[in-house]
Amino acid sequence: MHGGLRNHPGYGQKDDEMSNNIPEGWALVPEDLITHINDWRNACEHMLSNAPRPTEDQNDAGYWQHQLDVLDKIEKDLADKKAREKRAAYDKAWEDANRSAGVYDP
Repeated sequence: MHGGLRNHPGYGQKDDEMSNNIPEGWALVPEDLITHINDWRNACEHMLSNAPRPTEDQNDAGYWQHQLDVLDKIEKDLADKKAREKRAAYDKAWEDANRSAGVYDP
């Protein structure tokens, strides 16, 4: 293991404290998140389909379903980020084209 979770910059911080350290628009999205998300989804689906029946003390299926729900949210957030970036690039290109044509001056 590469130092473990305890060496992660956000270890021990609450979610709201960690979110204050992340630049608007997720300036950095780890490549592994994008390239491995389907592997994680497949693993969670496998674990969910093989989870023992819930008992009063344990609900493995609920845990794995929660993990799949979180992956859905991550994928949605990534898609939203990509759409915002695409729109920003389009807006900039439009402004640049109109500015160079002398049509646009904010």
